[in-house]
Amino acid sequence: RTTRGRPGDESQVIRPPGQPPRPPWLVGNEKDRTREQQDTMRKATDVIELESSASRSAKRQRRERSDVKVEAQNLAKVNSKESVDAKSGSESLRWYLGDLTFEHFMGEYFEKKPLLVRARKGDAERAKQLFDYQTLLKVIDDNELFYQDSMTICSFKDGRKQVADIEGRASSKEVDHLYTQKGNTVQLYRPQRFSNSIWKFNHELENDFGDLVGASVYLTPANSQGLAPHHDDVEVFIVQTEGEKRWRVFEPLKDETLPRHHSQDLDLKSVEEKNKCVLECTLKPGDRLYLPRGFIHYATTVGKGERNVSSCHVTISTYQQHSMADLLLNIFPAVMKKAFIVDEDYRKGLPTRYARTIGSASILHERARLAVENGIRGEDFEEKTKLTNGLSIDGAKLISHIRQLFLKAARYLDQRTVAEICDEMNLDFMRNRLPPCNIEKESNELKGLSPGSSSVEFRIVSPECLSLIMHPNSVKLFHSVNNKRETHMGLPVEEMPGEGVDDDADEDEEYYTDEDEEEGEDQRKDVADVKETEEKKLLPAEELKIPPSEASNIVTKMSQEATEAHDAILQADKKSEIDREENAEAPIRRYLSFQKNMGLALALILQAHPRYLTVEKLERRYRHAGGEAVEDIKPMLNGLFLEGLIETRKMESLENR
Repeated sequence: RTTRGRPGDESQVIRPPGQPPRPPWLVGNEKDRTREQQDTMRKATDVIELESSASRSAKRQRRERSDVKVEAQNLAKVNSKESVDAKSGSESLRWYLGDLTFEHFMGEYFEKKPLLVRARKGDAERAKQLFDYQTLLKVIDDNELFYQDSMTICSFKDGRKQVADIEGRASSKEVDHLYTQKGNTVQLYRPQRFSNSIWKFNHELENDFGDLVGASVYLTPANSQGLAPHHDDVEVFIVQTEGEKRWRVFEPLKDETLPRHHSQDLDLKSVEEKNKCVLECTLKPGDRLYLPRGFIHYATTVGKGERNVSSCHVTISTYQQHSMADLLLNIFPAVMKKAFIVDEDYRKGLPTRYARTIGSASILHERARLAVENGIRGEDFEEKTKLTNGLSIDGAKLISHIRQLFLKAARYLDQRTVAEICDEMNLDFMRNRLPPCNIEKESNELKGLSPGSSSVEFRIVSPECLSLIMHPNSVKLFHSVNNKRETHMGLPVEEMPGEGVDDDADEDEEYYTDEDEEEGEDQRKDVADVKETEEKKLLPAEELKIPPSEASNIVTKMSQEATEAHDAILQADKKSEIDREENAEAPIRRYLSFQKNMGLALALILQAHPRYLTVEKLERRYRHAGGEAVEDIKPMLNGLFLEGLIETRKMESLENR
């Protein structure tokens, strides 16, 4: 056993018997080694403590991730009946396609070939709910419809479509006479204004395709044809609602697949000779027929022997000028603007006489030059200019330079430019699309279920009707909830202040319309006319040829009359402005503006649909995704709640779950 005296005093160390004393240098080394061991142990302890702390943090993060994962699984189980895979399409589209999946339809048929879907049990009744002849007569009685505006009366005679020369307000009695007695076809435009079933159908297809979806109703009497053979510039979804109709579909014209514009009336004999008939069928109630744009078609009703059947069908259409070319047409000006700023090659002036060098008559100018200057004959001209395609050398160089600039422009196309153009196109769609048809009429405020309460669940009303737009200092949530069903597919809705992609204005900014500007211009014009009249009246006495003694009194009287007339005009304008303000509808509000850090929370709410959330679950997901402003979530939810963009319900108990 070894005992020690005072610390560091080796002379007091009592060693076992027979052991010689250690040398001083060895004792010093042992001291240093002891200190090193103590330092190593201290560092190891610190590392263990740090690792332990990191391990606890990692375990906490894994536990939170696990909670989020389990929560998502539980929510999916709770709302499994409400969940709809985006790839499966809306309920209306699934019904239309029958046994075909949306994914299969988009891959095999969309923009490629026609599709015929035969009616199954219950399809005829559902199709009739869209529209029929009796519905048409009721719509005419209940609404102010005008010929050539809301409907067209036409027939097919002498190989072409003939439109009846009728104007004014339509009456059901007159339309019935033209249809049943005169054998005319009735075409009703925008029936989604009057039919809730078509409204729902179009709205859901707008959700599926992300483009405006229009509709028309065609009622054709027996043994007749309403339209000449033609092809459309839209994707056509036909539903036979009443009677029968025989269809013949031909392949597209040469080099006119997926056309940008619809065709004029085509000659049937020429179509049958030059184009292959790809489908011939008779549609009965509940049958559906899809036709890609560009496929030539026409239809006739049955009227032979004992059978004498009229027809009513609804045509749903979409994808009008909704191609990649339309996207590029919007992107290219933005790219050119950027290239002009950063690249001198795009700012250089055009060559002199460029129109003669590469214009439509440039080949003629080059031929004349070669004939005069070099004596080249006409038969030798093509061989001489073979390499330049008939152009001069300068013209060929200029064409080559233009092509190089086009290729070079691609480097100035960045993700931000594409995003801005896509946002602009999407906002135009949001302004003009149908409002959702599944929003409850009862106000959320009357229910007393605020989304900020821990006992209340909430979800977005219709995520496809909402669009997030990021701005430098804010995020805007645009929506179509307040859009007007009556104006759908009519005149395009103009952009309001604050609705632009680059506009970061406050959401309380006032709205002004083009009509207000036109009326203000009219008022300014009236005032200018009055001033001009005053100037003409207040002429010098010499030109009026009256005695100078009477000139002063006459001028004073005329000035008073002009002032009174001016005041009367201003009072009338003010009165009309007051009347207009009293009778005018409130401006349509289409967006809400939030702090930029709320963009992630809004995206989480949209992502969760159709499942319900609570404020606690949203806050947990927000933190997990990297959000840093949890305190702003409840005010944001209140804004959505007051705007009617979210629906609430009392949270279900665990037993019910």
